[in-house]
Parts: sequence; structure tokens; C-alpha cells
Amino acid sequence: MTNQGILTNQGTISVPGDWSNTRSYAGDGKVVLVGADDQLIQHQNQTFGTLVVEGGGRKILESPVNIADTLYLTLGLLEASSANVIQLLPEATVDGGNAESYVLGPIQCSGTGYRYIPIGTEEEFAPLVLEDVQGVNPRLQVSVISPNPDSEEGERLERISQYRYWNLELIDGSFDGSLATLPVSSEDGFSDLVGAVVAQADKVGGPYTNLGQSTRQGTPQDGWVTSRLPVNQSILALGLTTEYAVENSVVVPSAFAPQAQNVEDRQLKVYAVNLVPDQFSFIIFNRWGQVVYQTDVLSEALAEGWNGIGSQTNDPVPAGVYHYVLRGRFETNQTVEKTGSITLFR
Repeated sequence: MTNQGILTNQGTISVPGDWSNTRSYAGDGKVVLVGADDQLIQHQNQTFGTLVVEGGGRKILESPVNIADTLYLTLGLLEASSANVIQLLPEATVDGGNAESYVLGPIQCSGTGYRYIPIGTEEEFAPLVLEDVQGVNPRLQVSVISPNPDSEEGERLERISQYRYWNLELIDGSFDGSLATLPVSSEDGFSDLVGAVVAQADKVGGPYTNLGQSTRQGTPQDGWVTSRLPVNQSILALGLTTEYAVENSVVVPSAFAPQAQNVEDRQLKVYAVNLVPDQFSFIIFNRWGQVVYQTDVLSEALAEGWNGIGSQTNDPVPAGVYHYVLRGRFETNQTVEKTGSITLFR
């Protein structure tokens, strides 16, 4: 299909062959790429409302493409390159993505919040999830590269997976970090997921920094690991930590100071091993019983915690002693309830 004029789409256009838009495309409708053979996509860096990949053939981008609403990945690879990249605009979402349908090559994603990035290599589907992107109008280009040879372990890392790494490149705006979730496969060579962590580096080969593990699911052959600390560097890989306890544990520090020199001391975080996300709650209140912070999101308590801002007033609360109640459940189904006091210094 070739457009040499102005094409307005408010419905659905099914395309079994090549798509060539040399002039102007407008509309919020769907374009469905249904070819069973290779399809060449030329869209002049314009925007699709919704793009659907099905039919099984490769859809090869010959120009940059933007997605405003939804990218559906059902059957077939969407092949991109650094020159001909696909960009997910701030409100765009992804539906699907599997071993039979993903983006082969880099993806750019714009905006903050949850970003699911369905990328892969010729060998595998290796999606990256940025759980809550922070920053000012960030635009990131994400790619996955295999293998990852000769990587240097940093502190508290026994080894780094040699199988693959992910590259995050800031194209525009500012990026203030996000928790990251990476897939684990048998090629990573882990015997279990207890010690598996997300690691980051500022260059290919490392040395890598241990970002820890807040949650995990699945098996070493087909699983996921989410970092405990936010990603803020350009290279990500899976690692195996040298320091982990297999016993259940929950620790809440006794003090923190929002103006502390050490970044880790500026927020009150929970430190836990084998705690699961469901049935979790963490509440902090003042001496009059007024709640100043609460969350039922385990990943938030582990990575961000309380920064000393009152949840009701959105203002800094005074220095002093506060009290907490933490409830949760371990992977063994054992429940836990902890109470205690916290001193806030200013």
C-alpha cells in the first residue's frame, strides 16, 4: 500500500504487503500488518495511533515510526535499527509480546511511569520493564545485546551473566531512575533465583554495581528479577550476589535524616529477604496516632520508603520519634508483624 497524498484513518486498515507513506498520514485508527512474508514499512517518522503486528512475517522498518496509543504484538517480529527506530510516545502502551512477536532492535520510550519494553535478539525474547520511570520528559532508547563477555564484577557480586546485557541511552530530557525487572533464562546459568540480582554499570564490561533484588518469580529457566534499588546508569545485566541470606528477615532502621550526606540514610526503607508483595503493609504514625506515611506496595517500601513528608499534609514533619507497624508474609507462608520506633533527625 502506498500513500502519496493525505491519508486519514479512523478505522482499521489491513496491510498484507509493504507500507509506504511518502506524504501525510493522520488518524487514530489501527494499521494491521498481516503479511506472512517480510513487509517493508516506510512511514517518514510519522505517528500511528495503533499498530498491530500479526501474520507471522517480519515487519522491517525503513524509517522511524511513532506509536501514540497501542502497539499490539501477536505474531511476527518488528525489525528496527538505530536509524529506523520505533518510539513509544508518553501515552502509548504495549499489548502482547512473546517469543513469537517482539521488537528486534532498539525501542525508544518517552515519558514517566510504568514502561514495558518488548525487545529481543535473534535468539530470544528479552523484555525489560522499567517499573516507574522518574525524570523530566525523558526519552530513553533501549536495546538488548548478546553476548556479554568479560564482564567485571563489582562489590557484593560473585559473577555477571555472560549471556546478554541491556543498554539504556538517554536521548532527551532527564532520567532520574526506575526499578527494573529483567528476565532470567537457562542461559544465565543460575541454579536458583534467591541470589539473582539486577546489576548496572556505566560502560560495557563494567565494573558492575549490585542493585539487589526486591522481588522474584518463576524459575532459573524462566523467571524474573526486580531490582531493589533504582537503575540510573546505562548498562544492565543479571548478576549473582555474594551476600544473601536464605532465612526470612525484615529490618526497619531505627533512624534516618533527610539531609544526611549518605544517600541511603535520607529515607527510611525496609530491608527484607523472602518477603512477598501480597498482604504487605507499612504504616508510620506520630505520637498522637496520626498516620504520616503508609504503603501496601512492597517494592516502594524497599526502594523508596519514607522521606519525612507527611502523607496528609504533603509537608515535612517535625524531627522526633515516630512509630510503625509492618505486616507481611514470607515465601514460606509464615506471616510477620513488626512494631517499633523511628527517630527522624533534621
